[in-house]
Amino acid sequence: MLDTGPHRPADYLASQASSLADMFTRRVAHSADRAAWFTKQAGAWTPTTWRQFSAEAQRVAAGLVRAGLEPGDRVAILGPTQPMWAVLDMGAQLAGCVSLGVYPKQSPDQVRYVLAHSAAKVVFVADAVELATVLDAASEGACPDLEAIVPWDPALCDGLKDPRVRDIA
Repeated sequence: MLDTGPHRPADYLASQASSLADMFTRRVAHSADRAAWFTKQAGAWTPTTWRQFSAEAQRVAAGLVRAGLEPGDRVAILGPTQPMWAVLDMGAQLAGCVSLGVYPKQSPDQVRYVLAHSAAKVVFVADAVELATVLDAASEGACPDLEAIVPWDPALCDGLKDPRVRDIA
């Protein structure tokens, strides 16, 4: 059910919030058991609640903090527009980081430019192709601030020798 009418909760929550992370936290408290989004699984639409969204985003935030990131540090997200992108973005926001998107299917040169000029310390990558692109982009010290390359699927870390490729969860 959509929030409608002159007193929509989303409008009120937005007007009271001091940051995006604050607005998110207020929305979770207000709508914890309501659907944040739906995904199609086995032919049926399955909801993800605001509480579930928050738990996943908080897990990401905790991983970023454990990895040594501090408020204001840059976190890049390279992948398609999917629920996981939103989780990673909100996790970065909750950790006080500045998140930025890197458009999928960019060349290594384009990715190198974005990562180097943003001073991203962490980049999340959706799949093996994007992981290879970031490894190429960040080769030979081209992205000196980059400390971690984190695949959305931790199994992509297996067998790789680059110590920056890791799961931070």
